[in-house]
Amino acid sequence: METLSQNKQQTRQTASTHLSKLLAFAQQNDAALAFWRLPNDSKIQILCDLSGGQKIEDLNLEDLKPGFLLHPFQTDQDHIVHFKAEILAEIKLQFDSKASEQVVEIDWKQTPSQDIENQIETICTEFDFNKLPAASQSDETTQSDYMQLVSQAIDLIKKELFYKVVPSKIKISTHQNDLN
Repeated sequence: METLSQNKQQTRQTASTHLSKLLAFAQQNDAALAFWRLPNDSKIQILCDLSGGQKIEDLNLEDLKPGFLLHPFQTDQDHIVHFKAEILAEIKLQFDSKASEQVVEIDWKQTPSQDIENQIETICTEFDFNKLPAASQSDETTQSDYMQLVSQAIDLIKKELFYKVVPSKIKISTHQNDLN
């Protein structure tokens, strides 16, 4: 394996441009990508697994390399996916200007090579939404379904089976290959 680049090179573009490039890179390379922002935090955290993630049958946190776990709370296919932290980066947002126009830096915390950073930063194509499976309006989470999910999560926390649950819902929206 190549030596990790700890070079904290920074490139200035809008956050939307950085994320678009990361999405396009992940799509073209069949990589798994996770990005998130914690409440009251100005940083977008980015993690990418170049292998596309690994399905985990038996969860043993001590055996996993650092990364990101994805697990559906309620599904007929109960499986966990682990994304290894091969690429780590963060984008610090500034809330004093329009988010879509502000120029921000991506701070590369870890990449397998300088070449990977360069590929992401110079990618000229956009994420192709047409490659995503088509969703129907019936896939969208209704308010009553979401409230039932929250209620179930609360019950499991009260029973001390879970410490924390972050429910999510599916919202179908139209787009024109624009992440803004």
